[in-house]
Amino acid sequence: MLNNLLKHSLRSFKRQRSYIIINILGLSIGITCSLLIALYVINEASYDKYNTKKDRIFRAILNGKIGGQEITYATSPSIMGPTLLKEFPEIEDYCRMTKKGPSVVEYKNQAFTDGHIIEADSSFFNIFSIPVLKGDQKNLLNAPHKVVLSESTAKRIFGNENPIDKPLKIGTDTVRYIVTGVMGDVPGNSHFEASMLTSFLTNPRANVQIWLNNSFSTYFLLKPNASYKTVDAKFPELLKKYVGPEVQRYMNIDMTEFSKQGNKYRFFLQNIQDAHLDPSIQQEFKAASDPKYLKIFGAIAILIVLIASINFMNLSTAQSSKRAKEVGIKKIGGSTRGMLVTQFLTESFILSFTSLILALIFIKITLPYFNNLLGATLVLNLLTNWYTIPVLILFSIFVGVLSGSYPAFFLSSFNPYEVLKAVIFSILAIFIAALGLFGLTSFTVEQRTKEIGVRKAMGSSVAGIYVEISKEIVILVSVSALIACPLIYYIADKWLQNFYYRITLGIFSFVAGLTIALGIALITISYRILKTATVNPAQSLKYE
Repeated sequence: MLNNLLKHSLRSFKRQRSYIIINILGLSIGITCSLLIALYVINEASYDKYNTKKDRIFRAILNGKIGGQEITYATSPSIMGPTLLKEFPEIEDYCRMTKKGPSVVEYKNQAFTDGHIIEADSSFFNIFSIPVLKGDQKNLLNAPHKVVLSESTAKRIFGNENPIDKPLKIGTDTVRYIVTGVMGDVPGNSHFEASMLTSFLTNPRANVQIWLNNSFSTYFLLKPNASYKTVDAKFPELLKKYVGPEVQRYMNIDMTEFSKQGNKYRFFLQNIQDAHLDPSIQQEFKAASDPKYLKIFGAIAILIVLIASINFMNLSTAQSSKRAKEVGIKKIGGSTRGMLVTQFLTESFILSFTSLILALIFIKITLPYFNNLLGATLVLNLLTNWYTIPVLILFSIFVGVLSGSYPAFFLSSFNPYEVLKAVIFSILAIFIAALGLFGLTSFTVEQRTKEIGVRKAMGSSVAGIYVEISKEIVILVSVSALIACPLIYYIADKWLQNFYYRITLGIFSFVAGLTIALGIALITISYRILKTATVNPAQSLKYE
């Protein structure tokens, strides 16, 4: 059964080479674009999920309002970590971190500029799932002027030389840092970048006891089954105890009066998995992404697949007249509608799967350019997760069903006697008109072959026939553009409101858009129209 289906499909493909190439190319480009967008969206949504303790890792967020200015920062005082570990039984560990900024790193006669140096407590490796490749984890960052290098940074500086216990000059610090370890590279889907970790205790403000000095990011590892809400509920009393005296000292008012004046000063915890997708919080590491754009990109990816599938339908349906006799003969020969549907869907699945393979090749080629464009580190690895390949196969089947269902059921419904008399396709034009330019033009030209032959025999020129057929397409595109313009203006205007610096939408943009659309439309249909218009009229008049 399967062997026969494949054999008939391959025979059908041989008879329709140009159609097959166009269909596979269009579908594979659509799948390529959709999968690239999907890779980006999945990567953005996966930030910090590589941490095995991710459900217990939280960072302190400051939300304050002083003098009418409200701030929400992922910063906290240096003293907060030690204090909470001592006074809150829910806290298992803490880690303070801060970005050091671009620094010149020197080793022997070599000098490198590095912009991803982070100062961190020795508890870093207990909280975050970054593997230690060399060195004693307990003693990596437990004293000033110690540094841990990422694997790629260690190779960059030392090559194949063992970096442990080697001295490095970092920035303007006159004291050399000693390399105590090498860690795995921080994953690209982490909300911080770190090519080096220097000991937090090196920072001269590491032991500052002032609660109003919020200069660092503090991460907490909660004990198993501990609730962050319990910690949040304890913050007001903690601030009254420690921040209150400082407000009294520096502002000469107590916390009650401070609040009455419209000010506020509070802390709360945020799970690390939410850090990258919360642009309302300012942070010193990577800029956060807005989750609404991920939804928009996801919708675009789905839309691209739908458009590619609709184009597949267009081309398949436009080829229906060429396969009508085949259907009629098979039906008279005993083929049932179910058998024909199975045949056409099998062809669709083969094309869809072939398009998927080609799309994966396209992605492999274009991914470096895509990463460069977005500043991302996306990777296509089919073997990382067991479910990747099954999901892609299911996706291919879905696209095959989506693309091939209408042509399959449409073609299999032909009346064999009417088909063999060539009394087809008059009502189909209404449906085709809504599907796409190429399918519409192919169908129109197919239907008007005899008419074109008559016109040529009566003296019409190729240019006259071209204008006659193409004007219908131009009218459809123009009307569609006029209907779409108000909607586009509304959506674009709303979207642009999110940007401080933004362009002004003018009529020129829409005129240019219409001109481009018409140009693309004419380029798309020209080959098909001219090919038919230049056929010998005697041959056209014999067309059935």
